[in-house]
Amino acid sequence: MVVNFTSMTLGERGVLAESRLQICHSKLNRQLRSDLTVSRTDAHCRLSAWRLRNSRRPAKTQPALDRTEHSSESVHMPTTLPLQPTLWRTCRVLANRTRLEMFRLLVQEPGQKVCAVARRLGRPRSLTSEYLRALEARGLLTARRVGRCVEYRLSCATNGSASACLVTALRALFQRETTAVEVVFRLATAFTHPRRVEIFRVLQNGPHSLGQLRAKTRISAWALVRHLRKLEARDFITQQGGLYAAVDCTHGIQKELARLAREK
Repeated sequence: MVVNFTSMTLGERGVLAESRLQICHSKLNRQLRSDLTVSRTDAHCRLSAWRLRNSRRPAKTQPALDRTEHSSESVHMPTTLPLQPTLWRTCRVLANRTRLEMFRLLVQEPGQKVCAVARRLGRPRSLTSEYLRALEARGLLTARRVGRCVEYRLSCATNGSASACLVTALRALFQRETTAVEVVFRLATAFTHPRRVEIFRVLQNGPHSLGQLRAKTRISAWALVRHLRKLEARDFITQQGGLYAAVDCTHGIQKELARLAREK
């Protein structure tokens, strides 16, 4: 039907406009209700599919209770395969005075919880937890959950891991030296880069000139000189007459780090 607006009064035009507006609102409400019904149906289907998938998954096994402790809430932290630490990554963890302070505290008082270590050293609990996990990841500490807390202690020297001898050497040094933190920090920074480990291994075959080291390691001259200076400053190599040679390390933590650097 064709409506002639010119022949309508102002009131009739208003009534017509209001009628059309109501028709539009009605259509819009029907469309919204239809979309909502589809959304609810889709959400129900997704939820049913998720429940079906989870019902087929095997149940997770709970960690075994530690019968050696008196608390029924004491459980062993889940462990993975025996860790084979990379020396330069381990040295990067050790080249931090705060982590070394935490290690020393655990040497003196084994079995400390994260909150206790944070309180004793005046560090934030989140930072303490992160640093202790880093030491654990390198095989230097072991963790055990007790209730809602995590308890850390030094790794057992008889567990057969690659870091067992390093833990033994660190324990002996911290028990003997009051300046152990600075000693370990200084020596650990010698091998915080994989190229320095590679250079030290090459020098195990005898003295080398700078050119010979460049040919064997394929390291640029500028970087090679920088790495050699670091190793020399940490007393792992010497330089005489243009030749670089490895030092025969025979004592403590320096000997253990040199042994780990020689291993492939």
